[in-house]
Formats: sequence, C-alpha cells, structure tokens
Amino acid sequence: MSSNRSTGLFRFQRFSMTHARSPMKIGTDGVLLGAWCDGSQARWALDVGTGCGLIALMLAQRYPLLQVEGIDIAPGAVDDARENFAGSPFAERLSVRQGDVLTADFSRRYDLIVSNPPFFTEDTLPPEASRAAARHAVHLPAEAFARKITQILAPSGRVALIYPYREADRLVGFFVAEGLFLARRTDVRGGAGRPLKRSLLEFSFAPVGAEEVVADTLQLCEENGRRSAQYRELTRGFHPDTPSL
Repeated sequence: MSSNRSTGLFRFQRFSMTHARSPMKIGTDGVLLGAWCDGSQARWALDVGTGCGLIALMLAQRYPLLQVEGIDIAPGAVDDARENFAGSPFAERLSVRQGDVLTADFSRRYDLIVSNPPFFTEDTLPPEASRAAARHAVHLPAEAFARKITQILAPSGRVALIYPYREADRLVGFFVAEGLFLARRTDVRGGAGRPLKRSLLEFSFAPVGAEEVVADTLQLCEENGRRSAQYRELTRGFHPDTPSL
C-alpha cells in the first residue's frame, strides 16, 4: 500500500481507494483481516462495518467468483465505499448500503462474514465524535453482534474478525455462547519481544475441539523496523512492494 497526499488516494496493486469521508481510516488491521480470512468456499460475503471498503475489495480481488456486500452505519463511509467499489476492477461483484447490522434485514445467509468491529470498551471516549461513533463498542455490542451473526450466517459459513488481544477471549466466549466454535486464531505482535496486540479469529458452526483449533502467531516487523517475511507473504498481492507470484 502506498499513499498520495495530493490526491488522497491509497494505491494497492490492483485497486486504489480514498477514505476521506470515513470516520475510520485505512490501517493495518483491515489489511491483516482482508488477507487472512478464508473465502475459498464462499459464494456470498458480508463485510460488517465496511468503512471505505478495504476488506471487501481485498476479498473481491482474492476470490473472483465471490459476491461481497458491505454495510456501515456512517454515511461518509458508505459514500467512500461506493466510490471505491465503482472505480475498482471488481465493481460488478461489490455493493454497499448504510445501516445498522443489528437491526437491518438481510435477504440471505452468508457463507463468509468479516468485520473489523468496534474496539473501545473503556469509559473514556476518543475526542472526535465521529471516530467515537465508529469505534465505541456501544454501537456494536459484542454479545448482540454474536447473536445477529448466528441469524445471518449460512450453516457451513465462517466468521472472521480482528480484535484486541486482551479482549479476544471475552469475545470468543460470546460467540461460543451463541453456538459457534473457534476454528482458527492468529495472535499478532508488532515486533520481537513486543506484547501481543491483536487477534485474528475465525468461527463456524462446525464443532471444533480445543485441541483442533489452528493457532499461530504473526510478527509484523523485524528488529530493523522492516516488514517481516510473515507479513509480506500474508499480504502478497496487495502491497506494491510485495508483488504476487
């Protein structure tokens, strides 16, 4: 990913995008989830809190037969996503609408649901009101979100999320309580010896024993500050400096 300050565009290998109107901006979390989630068996995908549409675009690039729908509560984010989708090579397989996933009606069940959901659970809100609206957990309570997911996920579908490491076990508990099973988990740290910061989590309805969960760790940077080989391999095909084979 590279950015052009004069145009406000972020350039990936096969698409460019803006996040000018979105409360939440393009960042590493979205790139990680878009590259990590598995849509190989999916026909229909839903990106909850799509923002400017980054994860949806990454899914459309990775899986040429996948239809991806986005939903976001913020009008500016929806405007960005609509513009980004229309300007991409995958426009015919992408759509977005404004709405609250907890109250929205859906005409189908999805084979893949992805989300980079709200992180803030502390009492103190961030200073920017729109950023708070996008990120404060009161707008997408974890328990209610898990319950809604079970209503719109196909029986053989998968859910993929990125969440703060320190909150991940709590989130897993909510999804398990709704009848989903943790199938895969990758914990993420910035560099060697640094604390774990994020968890990539995948759930499904298929029963998975604790010993069967696929678990590993991802380090983003080497000691010299450069992107790690792990990160470059995961995001190959997206960043301009990590071309696909």
